[in-house]
Amino acid sequence: MITTLLVGFAMVGNGYSQLIRLPVESVAVGKQVEIKDVRPEIAWDETIVSWNVANFESAGLKVEIQAMDTWYVLADWAGDMAKASRSSVPNQKDRVGEVRTDLLHLSKPGGSVNIRLTLTKIGSGPDPALKLLTVCFSNSVAGVPDDDTPARVGKVLEPPQKPQGPHEFGKLKYRPERVSPAFEAWFKSVKGAQYCSPASASMTLGFWAEALKRPELAVDVPDVVVGVFDEKYPGTGNWPFNTAYMGSFDKMRAYTTRLAKIRDLEMLIDAGVPVVCSVALNLLLENKKPAGGDGHLVVLVGFDKAGNPVFNDPGKQDQVRRTYNREAFRKAWGNSGRTIYICHPESVKLPKLSEASVLVD
Repeated sequence: MITTLLVGFAMVGNGYSQLIRLPVESVAVGKQVEIKDVRPEIAWDETIVSWNVANFESAGLKVEIQAMDTWYVLADWAGDMAKASRSSVPNQKDRVGEVRTDLLHLSKPGGSVNIRLTLTKIGSGPDPALKLLTVCFSNSVAGVPDDDTPARVGKVLEPPQKPQGPHEFGKLKYRPERVSPAFEAWFKSVKGAQYCSPASASMTLGFWAEALKRPELAVDVPDVVVGVFDEKYPGTGNWPFNTAYMGSFDKMRAYTTRLAKIRDLEMLIDAGVPVVCSVALNLLLENKKPAGGDGHLVVLVGFDKAGNPVFNDPGKQDQVRRTYNREAFRKAWGNSGRTIYICHPESVKLPKLSEASVLVD
């Protein structure tokens, strides 16, 4: 049975990106729901869908998107990979566009899209329920105004500092009953797994664990690795899989979006919200060009008095807390589409940013 929704959407955005929150009330276990005519107000060529599901471990979700009359599968996701496959879907490229692991990239600007969701229950336990569904549209060729003058400086938050190094090169400790055969095969064959994304997610959740006095949010890096692994990628850097894990906890919300300016990040830090940023590591280290495969995730925790961003960088085993040059970060972040993970309690209201795509309700 397919249920079709034609409804209004909550939209926030700017000329570079736009975030749309979609209704989830009609999405139920065993029903295929199609949300039609999701139409951003910007010219766009890339889109990222994010979701949060309650009762995560008994949930399965297939996410499909139609652009220019062509359907693509963005995710064949499951909360518990020991019960069902959790994967992106490779080999989807045609004249219209291409699925690049966790986003759809079009060959020319797109218009409206349709989104199809299939929520399933896997194994025993309570029925899963979709809590949040967002779509971020962005224009990868649009110029974004520079904003080199710091607006808010000198504030630094204190998430826990966790390096990824102790878990790499075969050192990850996990329970075999919680993983899939595909994970076991990958883990045994990979020489140096990159756990920057789950380490960043762990640090962010740890921040809220302390702030809210909720110890269940203090999950360690191996637990996040198991909760976000993408079998077909393969690896742990799938953006929506990470935010799906972060947002699976009760009364928490997480999604992937793209911002326009560093000033937007300053406002989030000023509001007490750490932000996971996707960057090109080579540019962050002030090298002239990005290197192939140097995508990296870091947790923005503040800004120093000169306006330089301060991070918890999980790639630095000896000293996780690092301050990088503001201009180097601007280039490194821009190379990754100015992509971020936002994770916060539902009770924490984000500031209304002047030119940013975040939910403020």
